[in-house]
Amino acid sequence: GKKSKIVPAKVKILSKIIAPTTQQKEQQKIVAKRSSYTRFFYPVIWEVLKKLGWKLETGGRKCDSYFLPPGVLKAKGFKCRVDYFDSVLQVIRALRSDERWKKKSEIIECFRLLKKCQECLEYK
Repeated sequence: GKKSKIVPAKVKILSKIIAPTTQQKEQQKIVAKRSSYTRFFYPVIWEVLKKLGWKLETGGRKCDSYFLPPGVLKAKGFKCRVDYFDSVLQVIRALRSDERWKKKSEIIECFRLLKKCQECLEYK
């Protein structure tokens, strides 16, 4: 009798310790969304950006990637994270906020497709 009462109490305490807090759950959602951006960026968004004239350059290390809009060079006079970007998330932010890109039908369609891809992941 005594063990059956203690075990559920311990499980309840452990579940409170192990269970993620609301803040942790929100952070997990953000991380999942970022990883889905990265996961779907190249097949969904990058293919369209290439057709619109964007270029991808690599840096000194294999992992260094620079996304350059048309007419932008990784050279003097152009600034990283302003004129060109060194991460997928920066490109996505620029596409959503920059007047030159956010209203283009191709970009709008990319984000619709990206959202559908993310929703598919959520239902897994």
